[in-house]
Amino acid sequence: MAAMEMVAALRELDVDAMIATTDADGRSRLSVPIAVETVYRGVPAIFFRRNWNEPFGYSSGLAAWLTREVQRFDIVHVHAIFSHPCIAAARACRNASIPFIVRPLGALDPWSLRRRKLAKKVLWAFGVFAMLRDAAVIHYTTEAEKRLAEERLKLRNGIVIPIGIRLEEYQTRREPGEEQKWKPYVLVLSRLHPKKGLDVLIPAFLRATCDPSFNHWKLVLAGDGCAGHVEQLRRLAGGSGRVLFPGWLMDDQKIAAIQNAECLALPSRQENFGLCVLEAMACSVPVLVTPEVNLSQMVSEFLLGWACKLDEGGLEYELKHIMSSNDRQLRGSRGKRLAEGYSRSVCTSRLVSTYHGILPACSTPALPGGGS
Repeated sequence: MAAMEMVAALRELDVDAMIATTDADGRSRLSVPIAVETVYRGVPAIFFRRNWNEPFGYSSGLAAWLTREVQRFDIVHVHAIFSHPCIAAARACRNASIPFIVRPLGALDPWSLRRRKLAKKVLWAFGVFAMLRDAAVIHYTTEAEKRLAEERLKLRNGIVIPIGIRLEEYQTRREPGEEQKWKPYVLVLSRLHPKKGLDVLIPAFLRATCDPSFNHWKLVLAGDGCAGHVEQLRRLAGGSGRVLFPGWLMDDQKIAAIQNAECLALPSRQENFGLCVLEAMACSVPVLVTPEVNLSQMVSEFLLGWACKLDEGGLEYELKHIMSSNDRQLRGSRGKRLAEGYSRSVCTSRLVSTYHGILPACSTPALPGGGS
């Protein structure tokens, strides 16, 4: 989704950009035309079949297209690293002498590298190391992500450009909806994935709201994920009416849910950026994060919310503090001011300047973006 938004923003600045990717949608597939240039969510795109292996995303069609067509483009922006489409894109660029940028999406974080370690070791040798070595720029979205990758892997050519958002979308009040029934509530807005720390947040919240002073509060887990993990989270909630599972919230419904929350929580075990944190800041909503969320240093330094370690006791304490706090509004308003530096126009302009730095003779670069 971030890559799609990035392409849309680039096109607004007269960069002729498109998405090249597979039809993979987790374990399922997108209902899209195959091997035909089309428009998807408002941007030019071309999709190819994922032939096999959901994590690796092997696509012979995409690899062949990249080999044939990559010379159409001045530069390629590769999103993710440990997948066949990304390795194929880097290889096609290298063979055609087309410069490329790599956005690792947090995959170089030590926590991420420990997951599926053997498979990643094979992919590192198969093409990931060469991809990172030969990239014109490695695009990180936070200083923490860059530092963690460079210290451990001795990488170079890193640049930090955050993911930008349309601030006006989040700062325009939405009509009240379903979220009015939840108030007051702490909002989680993400995939329901084991790395998100919700297995610790739920029991901490239930313990905190056993206190009669707080038992009218709700924890709203807005998202979805693997059926087995979602069922595990529901069991942890134990049928409590204080923990709600509304599923994915989209567009105005999502923004209304953020705007009406008392706090947004992202207690992740690893998060290279944390877009929902930025969305909450834009809505003047304070946040609760763990140190492994790479925006947590900013949250702590500028008092935009609260940061604590991922353990039940610590989260219970902070939740009680948040629910009884008189300065939620103040912390939220600080976030709104800082969000101005993350506007989509500001971040995209920095990205275009990076492209021009790689291609100084090109005034309007053409590029594909995409991943697995």
